[in-house]
Amino acid sequence: MRKLSILFTLGLFLLGFTGLQAAEVNVTFQVDMNVQMLKGNFDPGTQVVRLAGSMQDWSPSLAPDMEDPDGDGIFEVTYTMSSGDHQYKYVIGTDWGNNEGDPNRSITIGDKDTTIAPVFYNDEAALTFPASSDSTVILHLAVNMTRQIQIANFDPETDVVRAAGSFQDWSPANAPDMSDPDGNATYVVTYEVKPNQTYAYKFVIGTDWGNNESDPNREFTVGANDTAAAPVYFDDDPYVEPVAGDSIMVTLQVDMSVKILEGFFDPSSDVVRAAGSYQGWSPSAAPNMEDGDGDSVYVGTYKMPANSRQEYKFIIGTDWGNNEDNNRAIELGANDTTIAPVFYNDDDVVTDIKDGSINFNVRMDVMAEVLIFDPAKDSLQVRGGFNGWGDSDPTRSKMSSKTTDPLEWFLNVPFVQQGVGDNQSYKYYVVKADESTTWVDGWERPASQGGGNRDVEFAGVENQDASEETTYYDDVHPDWVIESGKDVSVVFSVDMAPAMDGDLQAVPFDPATDTLYWIGEMPSFVNTQGWEDVDEMRVLKLTDDDGDNIFSATLSLVTPTFNTFEYRYAWRSQDGSWTFEPAGFGDFAYRIRYIGQDGARSFPTLPWDMPTDTWTNQEDKSDQQEFDPFKSLTSIGHTPDVPTVYQLDQNYPNPFNPSTTIRFTVPVAGKVTLTVYNVAGQKIATLINGNVTAGSHTRVWNGKDNAGNQVASGVYFYKLTAEKFSATEKMILMK
Repeated sequence: MRKLSILFTLGLFLLGFTGLQAAEVNVTFQVDMNVQMLKGNFDPGTQVVRLAGSMQDWSPSLAPDMEDPDGDGIFEVTYTMSSGDHQYKYVIGTDWGNNEGDPNRSITIGDKDTTIAPVFYNDEAALTFPASSDSTVILHLAVNMTRQIQIANFDPETDVVRAAGSFQDWSPANAPDMSDPDGNATYVVTYEVKPNQTYAYKFVIGTDWGNNESDPNREFTVGANDTAAAPVYFDDDPYVEPVAGDSIMVTLQVDMSVKILEGFFDPSSDVVRAAGSYQGWSPSAAPNMEDGDGDSVYVGTYKMPANSRQEYKFIIGTDWGNNEDNNRAIELGANDTTIAPVFYNDDDVVTDIKDGSINFNVRMDVMAEVLIFDPAKDSLQVRGGFNGWGDSDPTRSKMSSKTTDPLEWFLNVPFVQQGVGDNQSYKYYVVKADESTTWVDGWERPASQGGGNRDVEFAGVENQDASEETTYYDDVHPDWVIESGKDVSVVFSVDMAPAMDGDLQAVPFDPATDTLYWIGEMPSFVNTQGWEDVDEMRVLKLTDDDGDNIFSATLSLVTPTFNTFEYRYAWRSQDGSWTFEPAGFGDFAYRIRYIGQDGARSFPTLPWDMPTDTWTNQEDKSDQQEFDPFKSLTSIGHTPDVPTVYQLDQNYPNPFNPSTTIRFTVPVAGKVTLTVYNVAGQKIATLINGNVTAGSHTRVWNGKDNAGNQVASGVYFYKLTAEKFSATEKMILMK
């Protein structure tokens, strides 16, 4: 019995010893970063906050990022800790340096899981303002420049950013430089202002207007006390996490020899620049390109994001107006690169110089019928490179209407010593008599160009017609009017799988938290629906009810309106930021779709299911276009009879400039390739390489190779391959 008693006592002793060991519990810490965000000391988009202390060997680099799941500015993290006394600090970043000051925080942990009440970082519960006079209050402004640094539009070493507005007479030159004391690219400034007023302002890179935020102005209402506006991104353009790599240096070269011989460029007085997506499309902020060896090839080197696609143009001068017609594009890797010289505007032939004039004519029938244009009150202009894309010279911009037909508008524009064959880009522009109308953007977005500019080649003769066919504003034909009282609805759908792919999308689309919208991009159509014409348009939300990544929504039209849909897609994140399909300034920046028609103003199939779009990061959307409602009736998804043979049709128009349509028919679904070759048999463009459904299909070729470069005039061949079928046709690009 004694032996058993000893063992029992030893067991009790060991059990008691185990019970004395420190317990492990979960402790949730919370830190309020709102004041730090207002101060510009913390940017949740590019910085992290962590907790480091005795519970994890005081190592910020090994600590997890704290999270703010509900976006209220309070970040939290949970540690498994032993009971007892602990000390710690909060840290902005992944290492010591930008951390809370002394003394350390301390806590005693018991034997139960617990959540610590939120504390303010550095115990700063409110923003501290400088002193002001009795009649003024302090306005604190902050702007985040991370994206502008990323696209090389702002260099913290050499550039300054300022805030100019109604609180200081809109003078960038007299504004103080904003400061970034902690180096996180969020710049701050304070102004003494009068209380209880609303102030308008903009942020400006530099000391004068030119490289400033776009319209509209920002506004902030100041009350009776000192106040701070929440930090914003410059031009509301948020930082984009690079897919890979950081930045590289890219050298661009442009041959100006032809323009010099033609008299359009004088090296002694003119400058040439390059502006593009990598620097915010700002010619005024671009440096002059240099011709160090006098060979007429001008060179410039620019900082661009690695592993990205960039578009750009060369410009004669310091602002838009005398620029190349089409965007150029380059696909960048991870290393510095030099692009081979190109001729300005791809013009390698010295052109005859002549005088002449062009007749511009456009009809406003549809816009008047749908009640958004009044020919008795409203007016029309033509704007292009020949008048600086403005109306400062009314004789070259202001159009007149015919006395006998007020819906036809015309203007004859003279040209002096202009190159024969030179392309003249232009658009029509509506000026509303009533400035309070919802039609605030009078620029047309011609459907034939996917929203891009119209083009005409100067012939060097008097009274040349800009177009051989009747031109309607926005290319909307009267037969396409949807009359008042008609019940018409349209179903849009888009495959969002590419947007969810982290290899294709820098910040992927998350269907659980992000909201997808259809964005109307034709101002005239938007006006017929009574919508506010803004990029962040939230009139049509798309959803994915069955989880197949195909999002859809039905748009019920307000009539009268017309059958032309020009649009792109965008999503809004939980934090209020937007991600858009890129648009750019070239042709086919937007999709064009139509409801199928079998006759004038006749819509036999309603509601109408548009072809399923695919989210794209390409500015050129010529692979997602339709061309008129009558062809749409027999397009994919609406084919009444399945074809029985393969067929490749002749392209139309032919010859063409700048784009042409290729139509083909396949009797069964399957893989199809449609490629373009030059006369040397080299493949220069792939228009289709994938599966298509049975039926008739069309593709537009915009005269560019796979690298986005405009090809030269000449003969080209296009080849269709499907199953055992192969056919080739010839086409001619004539500039």
